[in-house]
Amino acid sequence: MLKKTLILLGFTIITAILLRCFLVNRPQGKHYSPSLIINTDSRKQQEEFLEKTVQRTNTFNPVTKNNTITETIVSLDSDKEIKTLIKNLENDNFQISQEAADKLTAIGKEAVPLLCETMKNSDTPLKGQIAFILGRIGDTEASSALLCTIKDKNAYIRRNSAEALGKIKDEQAVFALSLTLFDKDISVRQRSAWALGELSHPHGASSLLDRIRDEKEMRVKTAIVNALGNLKDNQAVETLLSELKTYGDQLYKNAVINALAEIKDMSTLSAIIEYADKLKKDKPVDNMLKGQWEESIKIAESAIEKIKKQS
Repeated sequence: MLKKTLILLGFTIITAILLRCFLVNRPQGKHYSPSLIINTDSRKQQEEFLEKTVQRTNTFNPVTKNNTITETIVSLDSDKEIKTLIKNLENDNFQISQEAADKLTAIGKEAVPLLCETMKNSDTPLKGQIAFILGRIGDTEASSALLCTIKDKNAYIRRNSAEALGKIKDEQAVFALSLTLFDKDISVRQRSAWALGELSHPHGASSLLDRIRDEKEMRVKTAIVNALGNLKDNQAVETLLSELKTYGDQLYKNAVINALAEIKDMSTLSAIIEYADKLKKDKPVDNMLKGQWEESIKIAESAIEKIKKQS
């Protein structure tokens, strides 16, 4: 095809040159057949056309054209592969299902549109799986779909959607996650608290502080405390110090101390030192609890050192 194009182009150029020479050298006053005469405007247009044709021919690259075709084929093959992998997520064989999830995660952003489309139209178990995979991929394109599934009637889907939004770190999710802090399911509240701690949004800290006062489940309270520490927001200091004095669960107190250590507010130093001194005096009688007690002291002392370094 290229060879024929070049031959035709060469013939056209030669014909134009011969006509031009003929017209330039013709005797003055002699009449010519209208079919052989090319007026100045028409000749100029033809020359411009020939010049553009030559330019297009010079820039024609069969490799580029072939690459475009190849990319289209690869794209079609990729979509087919993604659809097959999504179908394999529902396979009863756990290994096949897990391999499909891992491969979709590895494909990454390219798989997000088809995953979101499938999640929107799928049944409960697959929705939860896809939400988890979208979190692993971590692309913000999935946020809109996850903001819908976080309202699903199934707690498994709501939990995975909350976790995925935290992994994606899209701040537009902060208001939806603030609402799911009040979800009836403990795991949903727990993952929502964690997710808010990943978003670094002022409203997230306010929502966490509002919820911690009324939350009764210790796992969720601990997740809230950890999130506040991750946000490093000084407005949490007063509430955390109050929590330290109010609750007797030692693991929870350790979480509070760690959060205060992350915030590194000098105003908390005296309270933590007082807490550490009291803790050292309360050595447990039961040797089974000795290890936990020693670990709690280390956590308090480490927090004191972190805060002192800020001064």
